[in-house]
Amino acid sequence: MKHRIFFYCLLISCAATFACATAQDVHNDIFYRNNISVQPLYVFNQGVRIDYERQLHNPYHWLQVSTKGYFMNDKYDQGLMTLLFDDDRIEKLKGAGAELNYKYFFLKKRILYVSAGVSYSYFHTQQYDSYFTDFHEDGLTFYRSEYSMQTQEFNKMGFNTCFGVQSSPRKRFFVDGYVGFGYSHSFYDKNKYYPDTDNINGLSYSGPTFTTGLRIGIRF
Repeated sequence: MKHRIFFYCLLISCAATFACATAQDVHNDIFYRNNISVQPLYVFNQGVRIDYERQLHNPYHWLQVSTKGYFMNDKYDQGLMTLLFDDDRIEKLKGAGAELNYKYFFLKKRILYVSAGVSYSYFHTQQYDSYFTDFHEDGLTFYRSEYSMQTQEFNKMGFNTCFGVQSSPRKRFFVDGYVGFGYSHSFYDKNKYYPDTDNINGLSYSGPTFTTGLRIGIRF
């Protein structure tokens, strides 16, 4: 509950900061070469994402490096978690990931852009599941079903292409929204329990993906 309250406070603070920034003088001629931002929509997946971007050889070319983290300690405290981990059998979850993207602004005002990149995420889950154990009696081997807490690991790799719009590069504070598509592939132990493979947002899904996001950040 405490970390969810933190996310809400962070979202409200960022929104308030941006509102103040938009009231600044629009004739500022300073251009920034770096920025750092958060993606508040990740709260819906019990996650946090931080993006760092740096200008390359000219103002139209940028490199973005992202880190992501996920944490769920109790399935009964999922809160807003309705997308990525929509599975009531998962009791606990931890995860981390990274993403690398190239961004190109294709207009002089540097507001519209296209991007492409690759991503990797790792998830460790705990859930109750049944399994068979063998035992011997009167010289014969028998099997019985057991039910206990099991672990599962997911490794997801993917790539994506996005189209986005970003507020004026003259502003220190900015908002960035994007939509796009890509492909992801999940690796996991198929002999253990895994969520529905048809859920495009699921841990075990492999196939075409659709992505959307919102960044709120500061330039320096």
